[in-house]
Amino acid sequence: MTENHNYHTPAKGRENWHEPLNENFRALDNDIEVRDVQANLTNYTAKDGAKFFATDTGATFLADGNSWSQVDGSFNSLNAPMVNNDVYAANFEGNGLASKVENALDWLRNTTAGQGRVVITPKSDGTAWIWDKDVSVDPTLWNGIAIECKGNVEVQYPGSGWALTLDTDWSRQNGNFDIQSNITGGRWLSTGDPKGWLRIRDAYKTYVSPRNVDFENSNNTAVGVAVENYAGWAESTHIADTRLFCDICVDFRPASITGGPGTDSYHGTTLENAKFEVRNVGVRARGTFDYSYIDHCSFFAKGSDVTLLQLGWDDTDQKPRYEATVIAACKFEDPGGSSSNTTAIRLGPNYDGFFGPLILGGKMFIKDGQNIKDDSTRNSTITRLAQRNNGVEIQELTSGGTLKFAPHTLWPGFALQVDAVEIDRYVDLQNNSLRGVKQYSSASPNDLHAQEVAIDTNVGGTGDSAILFKDGSGTVHYWTAEGTL
Repeated sequence: MTENHNYHTPAKGRENWHEPLNENFRALDNDIEVRDVQANLTNYTAKDGAKFFATDTGATFLADGNSWSQVDGSFNSLNAPMVNNDVYAANFEGNGLASKVENALDWLRNTTAGQGRVVITPKSDGTAWIWDKDVSVDPTLWNGIAIECKGNVEVQYPGSGWALTLDTDWSRQNGNFDIQSNITGGRWLSTGDPKGWLRIRDAYKTYVSPRNVDFENSNNTAVGVAVENYAGWAESTHIADTRLFCDICVDFRPASITGGPGTDSYHGTTLENAKFEVRNVGVRARGTFDYSYIDHCSFFAKGSDVTLLQLGWDDTDQKPRYEATVIAACKFEDPGGSSSNTTAIRLGPNYDGFFGPLILGGKMFIKDGQNIKDDSTRNSTITRLAQRNNGVEIQELTSGGTLKFAPHTLWPGFALQVDAVEIDRYVDLQNNSLRGVKQYSSASPNDLHAQEVAIDTNVGGTGDSAILFKDGSGTVHYWTAEGTL
């Protein structure tokens, strides 16, 4: 017999040796702990003395031969289950989920100096969780907040405020780049008249990836995610792999709007692989967004007078910048039906195209409305580079001017097209000359490679087209192609 479990060890040469071994197997079925998610507990026979450990909640159950009963599943002296640095909201006191999450966060702060993650699992009866109160926390007290909803958990918010606010004490956050928060998973649904779902204030590098957020209010102003600067800045926010169906999906509120002493900086912001279903404004990018990235996002209008993406805002004393920012492979769509007067991209009054972003590829499908709404009081240029119509186009979207490189039909290479004007002669810039082009005036030819050139489509009022540039003295020189320009 073994010492701890009394398993049989048949002697060598014993007849019917299989009988004690079979008894061992029957004992093992009771002695070995069963491990599975809690929802599968009833799939296992409640043999007397059997033990079940729920891998998703940390709860422990013992069987009496008829049924399973939950016992203390704690792994520490404070009687709160913690597994692999995760604590489970369902195991804490509270009338609703928000209260349970608050208690779980308090336990982490008091026990592990804030290290750990709060995990929200499905309710045992399969119904939705109720987020019973507004929760506001300072991430610096936990070295960053981590909350994860498992699977397709539904959380309903019946309130009129913000379901969750990360309100950072800037005196502790400033310069401490180790304080980062993660809010992930779950299907969040407003059932009241909310201001919004998640508000991030002065927090660095917050990662946000809910499964779905569906928030609306009676004023058409409910926000999915608000990123606010007040005392400092909320840079490097990352919103990804989500669906936001909201009045305003993502709203950036710089200090010049919140009234705080902080900055307008949202450097390094990333929005990617997101689906924005928009009742009012999709993404309102107010502030300074140098080297930010909007990638593979889909914007869909779900109402009238919808703006899918807004750059800049009404305060002309401010100068937003989008330098080195790229908007790549995004789709802007008005599906028709109840949607009307849709704007794909609005340039606000203080937008300045001198500091504008670059749009790479993407498509605009606006059936009732406009691709670009130009409300800028400054330089309103915005440029897109795209592969379209058997060529590569550089398009200024406000004016519609297009420069296109298209494959030439007569030789390997490209022809350059400027709107309806095409230069259909071979251009050799490597040797600093424009071969196949003769000078329009009597002056001797000059290299065009280093010159600022333009197209004059009505030279001297004749209706002829020519390339022109100004030399160092300001004299205008013209070139025309040997063939048709």
